[in-house]
Amino acid sequence: MTPIKLTYALKPHLGEEWELRRTDQGFELRDANGQVAVIVPAAEASHRIRFPSFWANVTFLEVRAPDDHPHCFKPEKETVAQVRAAVDDALGQNPDEAAAVLRKKAARNLGIGLLCLVAGAAISIATFLYAVAQPGGGTYVVTTGLFGGAVWGIASGLYWYSQAGKIGRSVP
Repeated sequence: MTPIKLTYALKPHLGEEWELRRTDQGFELRDANGQVAVIVPAAEASHRIRFPSFWANVTFLEVRAPDDHPHCFKPEKETVAQVRAAVDDALGQNPDEAAAVLRKKAARNLGIGLLCLVAGAAISIATFLYAVAQPGGGTYVVTTGLFGGAVWGIASGLYWYSQAGKIGRSVP
C-alpha cells in the first residue's frame, strides 16, 4: 500500500508532511525526516487513529501514541477517506483481536465508572448520615465529581463495547 501523506496541523510541526504507512502488523507514522514516530498495531487502529467528528470533539485526524499523546493532522477529505479505508482493512485482517482490544478498553472504563459510582454514593451517604446524627443537623457532601466520573466511565465503556460488537459483525 502506498503511504498516505498527512499535513501536521499544530505546532511545533505545523505544515510538515508526515506519512502513514500500512504494514503487515498495522501502521507506522513517519515524521518529515522519515523516522518512525508511532507504531499502531492493527488491532488498536480503531481507537488509536481517530477521525474528525461531526460533534467537533475531535477536530483533526489524530494518530495517538501509546502514551495517548495525539499527533494532529489537517482533516482533508480525501486523506481521511484513505485512512478510514486503511483502518477498515487492518481491522478486517484480525477482527477477533481488534474486538478483544476494544472489549478490554470498555471493561476498564466500565470498572472506573462503577468504582466512581460506588465511592461517590458511599461518601455522600456516609456524610449525610453523620450530618443527621448531629444535634440540630449538620452539613454533608454530595460528590458530584465522582458521579460525573461514573457517568463518563459507564457511557464510554458502553460505547467501546458497541464498537467491539460492530467490528465482529461488519467483517465477514
